[in-house]
Amino acid sequence: MSRKMGLVLFSGAAIGLTAMTATAQNLDTERAYGSELVADAEGRTSLLQAGGTAGFGDGGFFIGSGDGNNTLNIGVLQQFRYTYNGNSGVDAVAETTPPSGIGRAEGDDSSVGFTNNITQFDFTGNIINPDLNYHIQFELQSGSATLTDAYATYTLDNGVTIGWGQVRVPLMHEFYRVQDGGQLGASRGPSTSYLDVDRTQGVWAHYRQDQWEGFAVISDGANGDNTGVGMSPADFSITVRGNYLFSGDWDRFNDATSFRGSEDAFYVGGVFHYQTGGETEGTADTDVLVYGADAAYESDGWNASAAFYGFNVDPDEGDEQDLFAVYAQGGYFITDQWEGFGRWDYLGLDSDGLEEDSINFLTFGANYYFIPESHAAKFTADIVIALNEIAGVDGSTSFESGAAEQWSHVGLSESSDSGSFALRGQMQIEF
Repeated sequence: MSRKMGLVLFSGAAIGLTAMTATAQNLDTERAYGSELVADAEGRTSLLQAGGTAGFGDGGFFIGSGDGNNTLNIGVLQQFRYTYNGNSGVDAVAETTPPSGIGRAEGDDSSVGFTNNITQFDFTGNIINPDLNYHIQFELQSGSATLTDAYATYTLDNGVTIGWGQVRVPLMHEFYRVQDGGQLGASRGPSTSYLDVDRTQGVWAHYRQDQWEGFAVISDGANGDNTGVGMSPADFSITVRGNYLFSGDWDRFNDATSFRGSEDAFYVGGVFHYQTGGETEGTADTDVLVYGADAAYESDGWNASAAFYGFNVDPDEGDEQDLFAVYAQGGYFITDQWEGFGRWDYLGLDSDGLEEDSINFLTFGANYYFIPESHAAKFTADIVIALNEIAGVDGSTSFESGAAEQWSHVGLSESSDSGSFALRGQMQIEF
């Protein structure tokens, strides 16, 4: 073999050996990279299996850490309504303002229109551990965002839950406990809507056992939401409530209905509220005493509830007033998706400035649940009838300025004759 031929063969062997070595190294690198990808995928799968940290459920969207110590739930409620308001005596009260979103020309005998009744966003969950919870809620009203709830709670080892922030006081059952999307009718009733104390800012304690629970609240008083120092309606306010559960569980009363197949649930409660003001700049020099009792019963496809609330309002200047709100209502499922309901309200106003200071209302209607046993998509059609004259009932006779706003949700405008009514059709989406 010549020297040249040997060099050629040697060079070829070297090249082949180098190529084989490079190929082996590439294969090793690719195998290592592939192993890393598999390990990463397995790790991510394990995290998902262990945490279940995101998704969509009955309470809306949720996000949480794998250990459950930090969670965020996002919920939305939207109610869109059409109202036809028939008044036979509007000429006598043509200067009054019709309900929000409903137009009426002076002298006409009806008010009609569409309304975004509620567009509401909820953010709830816990931070650091499951015992420290928060709730932030705001509504879009006339294109602007308004803060409604903003509070936090912490549950102690002895079962007592303490809370602080802006919240509804536990006064009227259908306001503090029954959610906005869980009412029987298109809105809460006219008597309780008129005397609603709305939200306030304060601190509270709540203790619950299997069959009874108690609340104690110290706050800025009725209609004390979104106020600062020197703007509170009262110097001091205290609310105390006790409830007794005869059967069922407490969560059953978060809505007013009872779907078919439900077991019996029955509770009775009582409440006492006192507030005084005038010593601090910005507060009203008025003493307010509220007392009341309520009860609710739910069973297999039907429900019934009733309440009585009395208000004694004693201003430093002006006449003392005694106001009353009473109602009884019930619902029955005709099918798994159709529910009929009815309600009677009594509103006592003790005012010389009204045509009638004792007003009775009747409400009749039906709900259609697009998804059985769920408020996620619901259509409501009902009619609210004032059996007495309601001229002058615009919120001015109430001790708190928020009454007119709550009254507008009912859909009634004022009338100098009896028989004023509001015919309402409402579509609700909730998740």
